[in-house]
Amino acid sequence: MLRSAGSSTLSGADQLSSLADFRSCSGGLTLTKWQGIYCEHEGCKTHAWADLRRVLVCLAGFLSEGVFVRFSFIFILLVPVSFLFAAQIDVYYQSELGEVHPFVFGSGDEITEEFSPLAEVSPMIGLTGVPMLRMGGIGNEYYDWEGNDYGGVMYLDVLEGVIIQIELETSLDDFLQMCEENGIEPVLSVNFQINDPSQASRMVEYCNGGVETPMGQVRAQRGHPESYDVVYWQIGNEPDISGMVIPVAEYELTLFRHFGIPFESWSATDSVYATSSSFAALADEYADSMRAASPVPISIATMSLSGDMGWLSETVQHCGDNTDWVDLHYYPAGTWEQAPPDTTDYIAWLMSLDSGPNAFDQWYQAMVDSMEVFSGSSDIPVCVMEYNAIVVNPDLVWWNYIDGLFVADCLGHLAENGCTMAGVYSIIEGTPEDPNTSFGMIRGDTLSMRATAWVMKLLQEKMTGTMVLSTSDALGGGYGLDVHSSLRSDGKLCIVVVNKHLTQDYETTITLHGYTSSGYSEVWSIENDAPMEAPYNGTTGIQFRGNLWGSGSSFSRAFPAASVTCLIVFPEGSGTAPEGVGSGVVVVPVPVSGSSSVIVTLAEPAFVRLRVFDLAGRAVRELCSEFLPPGETSIELNSGELPGGIYAVAGEVGGTPVSSRFAVI
Repeated sequence: MLRSAGSSTLSGADQLSSLADFRSCSGGLTLTKWQGIYCEHEGCKTHAWADLRRVLVCLAGFLSEGVFVRFSFIFILLVPVSFLFAAQIDVYYQSELGEVHPFVFGSGDEITEEFSPLAEVSPMIGLTGVPMLRMGGIGNEYYDWEGNDYGGVMYLDVLEGVIIQIELETSLDDFLQMCEENGIEPVLSVNFQINDPSQASRMVEYCNGGVETPMGQVRAQRGHPESYDVVYWQIGNEPDISGMVIPVAEYELTLFRHFGIPFESWSATDSVYATSSSFAALADEYADSMRAASPVPISIATMSLSGDMGWLSETVQHCGDNTDWVDLHYYPAGTWEQAPPDTTDYIAWLMSLDSGPNAFDQWYQAMVDSMEVFSGSSDIPVCVMEYNAIVVNPDLVWWNYIDGLFVADCLGHLAENGCTMAGVYSIIEGTPEDPNTSFGMIRGDTLSMRATAWVMKLLQEKMTGTMVLSTSDALGGGYGLDVHSSLRSDGKLCIVVVNKHLTQDYETTITLHGYTSSGYSEVWSIENDAPMEAPYNGTTGIQFRGNLWGSGSSFSRAFPAASVTCLIVFPEGSGTAPEGVGSGVVVVPVPVSGSSSVIVTLAEPAFVRLRVFDLAGRAVRELCSEFLPPGETSIELNSGELPGGIYAVAGEVGGTPVSSRFAVI
């Protein structure tokens, strides 16, 4: 039970679990700061450090205002003795696993998602660095992209006896132009439920046709004469869940019950569903119609599967020649229950990637093997355009921070298995009017990046090249220390260490096999070092942690609990630390709205010149031009009159170029 001095007992949603629960349960110690929050959990003093599951209901780290305390504060104030556990990581340089494909770092959302206000959301999405966005989801089968004069209409049939039409604020053009602005590859889904290949072909022609085509003329009249040239397409979203009933607030939604019925003829009493055979036939017809409508070659996934392999088998066997790739969704754990999760839930969800019936490596290999059988040994890529844990409760601890650990580990597995495209679900959720914060790399209610977004940015920038075998003896069945490594084209090793244990640090020896380093590496990490509330959402983001020195074949480092750490190991012959290495520049918090700080970290004194540049490369503000001491220096960054958009702090530190992008809203 949690109590705050002078207040009533906290209960229900107030009893949020922070990552410091276990550490804050320290034999009855009382925290007198912040109005005396203390723990009254029965048996806590007796069983502290003995039974994790019993004591993980203790002090959640609330400030008097109800905001989470920084993880490091709780650790320092309440647990004076640090508990480190030994671990061993081995990296096998010559054991190559798979190429790291850029589009594995993608995301996506419902095709009916409102990216509003677009002027503020677009630069935030650009800041994540995602190279690909796949738009589909269940909403795809209720989306009429031509409705409302091509602004888009969503049809809802959740209310008994009523069909509701909702005019959308974000049109297909809005989405595609946002992708153009940020250099993002769009992946579009076409509606299968209405079974109308002509509507699908019109959508392809609208996106890719020249101005001499009927739909190209419509696009030009709407202000975009140039074709969008969308390459990647999908036919439908999860047709195998037709007839499934899911809860929507106090209602129930029976999925996809209007098969073959035009939108304007939908009735609240419709009960017509696709079958695996009828879908296989329409997928072939759709693909032919869509290819005929595009003057540029397009790549089509004839199946976007929830999990029924019978549907995949029938579709691929019927239209294998028309299938360029398939999309199989991966949700290994979670719950549809609205009740707030507890720490045992967090642990089970984190473990699901490495153990249990849906462990990723075994699942993905089974999918690849099945596709080989279904297609007659054709080399059809297996992509994963939706993955995450299904947690419908908007639990801040999970969605703001812990999900970042889950996604980091999943990205490592995806890359190791050579997956060519993948999309974490989803890119953004919630609005200021509707603060629904479940899912979403970006919180729409506060327009702030979560740990998942920082993880995506870190790994797509650092983990490139070819994945190589690496192992950890502290995996703990998936609740411990996991590792994923790549050999980059510049000859450096990228070692990504994901500590999924929420309370345990690991003092780790890293041994390199077959690779000789210069004895030097850089360290970058994402840690639970900030309040769980926006705009931090549990972390200050990607931080440069300094230089790590070792030998030609090994390094040692302590990896903190609940963290993602990236080591960039320099090869033999590259020298020791290059000039300027040991410096870092980062903007926190982001997005910038009013005042933020530019944190400059130096290993030794250096002359620093930093300016703010807009996307056109124009210098719009001078920040610093002076010698700075070693350590961290904070420079105020006031957005002032800067219009919303993407900017960069760039310049030189000790003669070495540095830069850090940020968004202004």
